[in-house]
Amino acid sequence: MALIISTGVYCDRNGEKYEKCVQPDEEVAFIIEKKVEKDADITQAINWLKKK
Repeated sequence: MALIISTGVYCDRNGEKYEKCVQPDEEVAFIIEKKVEKDADITQAINWLKKK
């Protein structure tokens, strides 16, 4: 028998800790879309990555 207790903390590349959650840079409403080219989440993510 074993008891394993673990915890996790998100950290960014600068070592800043996020104990509860990581807030998104931009929030997009989730809508199920079968066609990828019309998916608002994917389009927003691509545009965000191109800006960075």
